[in-house]
Amino acid sequence: LDALWRDLRFALRVLGRAPVFTVTAVLTLAVVIGANAAVFSLADHVLLRPLPYPHPDELAVVEANISGAGTQYENDSVNGRMWEAVRDHISSADAGLSSGEMGSGVNIVVGGAAAFVQQLRVSAGFFHALGVLPRIGREFTRDEDRPGGPAVVILSDRLWREDFHGAPNILGQSVLLRGEPYQVVGVMPPGFRSPGVDADVWTPLRPTPTGEGAGTNYGLFIRRHDDATWPQVNADLEALPPPALFDGVGRIPDGGRAWLSARPMQDDLVQDERAPLVALMGAVVLVLLIACVNLAALLLARGSSRTKEIATRLA
Repeated sequence: LDALWRDLRFALRVLGRAPVFTVTAVLTLAVVIGANAAVFSLADHVLLRPLPYPHPDELAVVEANISGAGTQYENDSVNGRMWEAVRDHISSADAGLSSGEMGSGVNIVVGGAAAFVQQLRVSAGFFHALGVLPRIGREFTRDEDRPGGPAVVILSDRLWREDFHGAPNILGQSVLLRGEPYQVVGVMPPGFRSPGVDADVWTPLRPTPTGEGAGTNYGLFIRRHDDATWPQVNADLEALPPPALFDGVGRIPDGGRAWLSARPMQDDLVQDERAPLVALMGAVVLVLLIACVNLAALLLARGSSRTKEIATRLA
């Protein structure tokens, strides 16, 4: 420790004699290390941190696939026929459906005051499949999630606290959403966020195989049962009859095949950000290496100019 203390004092004296070099070196290292820390923190948050749901490894997005004769089609959006097939015939997983990865902005009127909020339309069983149920009230029922069903809404905890002032009698109250009355049936826990969408209100999707449901306009995910495996779930998905499911989605080539498959939700949510983040991580690491090499070269040059001094000190 005594030798370390002497070396430290000597290093500080040497750095103090060349303030310009010292400031340049310290600022260079500070900038490149700060950039690396920021990018790696972002990568950890986006790519590595698990999804904020119970047992996130049991969640997967259902994709539609067509292959054959040089055709390769993959889409993580499904139509209403695919949803009904998965919901009614896949016994190894629970399914949930939403109106896609993007919500929509709507006006909500509370106590005569209007606010602009993000709305997401979801199916009955959506929150159950995610593993997060409302902290107050309940989620949507199958009767509410059908064409012509009752107009009901679930609120986020933030909206409930800020606009409804945390009213304990919130259940059963009526709010105007898009100018139409909706009855509040639930409030989600604090910090809850739908996959890929930061919504304030959730309303029934009421999916059908016609109209909106005739195209691939829905986002479908599943939660694997504890007693099932992913190969079993994928086998169940592939066993669904494809021709009827893929009507209007894409032409199945002669000798080709069409099927549904499960892809881990974590991979699906970050697929657009993975490549740019990896490239950015590589870039900042390269900048750090360049800075270290340049500083090492400068230190070597400074050391060669002190050869006689160091020889005298060693003697």
